[in-house]
Amino acid sequence: MTTHRSVPPADWNRNARSWPWIVALVLAGMLLATWPHLVNAVRSGDAGYVADGDALLYLAWSRDVVRHGEWSMTDAVHRPSGPMMHPWALFVPEGLLAHALGLGMTGLGLIWRALGGAGLAMGLYAVVRPFAKSPRGAAGLAAFLLFDAGFLLGQVGQRDLEIIKAIAFHSGNFFASVPRIMAHLRVPTPALAIPFLLIHFALTHRARRLGTTGSAVAAGVSLGLLFSTYFYFATTAFAATVLAWLVDRDGRRTYAWIFGVGLVVAAPSLIASAWIKAQTPPDWLHRTDKFVPIQRFDRARLLLPKLLIAEWLASAWIVFRSRRELRYLWLYTGAGLAMANHHVITGLNLENFHWTYAYGVSFSVLLALIVTPWLARLRGGFVVATVVVIVQIMAGFGLRDVEVRRSAETNIYRDLWARWKDERIAIPPRSVVAGPTDLLFCLAAMEEVDPLDCRLVEYSSVATDVERDERLVLNAILIGADREATINEGERPTEISKSRRRLLFDRMTIEVASWTRRFGVTYVLLPAGRMPPTSLSRAGDPLTEGAVWTLWRLKPTIAPSSPEPRSMIR
Repeated sequence: MTTHRSVPPADWNRNARSWPWIVALVLAGMLLATWPHLVNAVRSGDAGYVADGDALLYLAWSRDVVRHGEWSMTDAVHRPSGPMMHPWALFVPEGLLAHALGLGMTGLGLIWRALGGAGLAMGLYAVVRPFAKSPRGAAGLAAFLLFDAGFLLGQVGQRDLEIIKAIAFHSGNFFASVPRIMAHLRVPTPALAIPFLLIHFALTHRARRLGTTGSAVAAGVSLGLLFSTYFYFATTAFAATVLAWLVDRDGRRTYAWIFGVGLVVAAPSLIASAWIKAQTPPDWLHRTDKFVPIQRFDRARLLLPKLLIAEWLASAWIVFRSRRELRYLWLYTGAGLAMANHHVITGLNLENFHWTYAYGVSFSVLLALIVTPWLARLRGGFVVATVVVIVQIMAGFGLRDVEVRRSAETNIYRDLWARWKDERIAIPPRSVVAGPTDLLFCLAAMEEVDPLDCRLVEYSSVATDVERDERLVLNAILIGADREATINEGERPTEISKSRRRLLFDRMTIEVASWTRRFGVTYVLLPAGRMPPTSLSRAGDPLTEGAVWTLWRLKPTIAPSSPEPRSMIR
């Protein structure tokens, strides 16, 4: 079997002391990732940090692990919970660590980011080390990528400049919603998943270079494990392995081993995913944009980054002419671009935008490995490279700081949680509570409250669309929401859903006691000073009055003889 070496060849000096550079890189990665916690600790004395609504989802799903040491996630809506679609490996071990250390829910975010920063640093070092002449050079290149805002999207350098321009001209392009600057540090995904992908790149390169069965088996194991961490990385890697087998004739035995071992290792995850899909209602998958039929040639859904594609095509001349050791990264990028647009063939949407993370990471690494040797040949290249890395690190910390302070959704949830904590209202654990959905969302994640309605219901695998509407309408009635606003709530509700909500609203207004008993609602949160709806004033008593919120407790004996309400016709 023909093997190939890295170009330029790495100087694997056994006496070179790599560990100081690795330790420095890991500490820098952990500091960058946990920077939001430090910023909040300085600003308010509270190191907790919730980046956006997705972070609340992840915290809520992990709460039983953190609070009780459970070995499985919960949907935070039902007891018992339904199956969870997110990877066990990225949630449960980290939650158990937070449980063992007694850090609570706010500490879980810190653990996620510390592990993510360390994993990214080590993964980047592993993938670039064979191409660097020294540990120092490898650490510098890894740091450059780690601190680049465009690393996840394949926009190295470009995205930094776009963000700096937006800041200089007081534009809100990057701050109007969720944090969008250091996207690769989002936790748990993709920050905790990217290291697995980077290790796969490193082991695949090693297997192709050595050409041994053992190295191919190791790369195959890393391929299979991707299915246990991030579906989008895994599917792209399997496609790239097939492409590499077709393109690289001398490496076919290696890639065949990688594919075969990977398939065996991935089998349990594939079987479990198929079982979950078979055991859960299809409307749950559609609510979460999984296997949703869409138009094949809808231009709005095509993911074709023009500049990245142009750079990728241009890089083919270099890769296939003089840098063949980079072929797998090049093919992986191409596979990612194809997978992101698979709906052209399949007609299905599986949150296809997530495949941009797959080709973005691989192309960022590919671009850096192509450019670095040219930089090294420049007169004074070491000085230039050192300055570039230092500037990149400084810019990375600065952009991370701006992201924490200015991202709109981050500030909304931070302020909401701060106001709640100041109220000092205690709700018994595992109580089902009605109230404003944003507040219920926070309480479900940070405390042990089961929300009657919030975004968590959308992601519950056992909640049908009918149950979702029942919960939404009952919650709206209990807090005195407007009928028409309730009917039209959400992003483009279907006519079927609107019709069902109209019928539910009218029925529940009369039978509110029976419906609250059906869902086990025991408390209702209302803004302080707001008069409760008639149904609540008859059925409950104000328990705790704060400056912002009033907690009402429903009477446990209400409507003892009321029949259980029948669900709407499905």
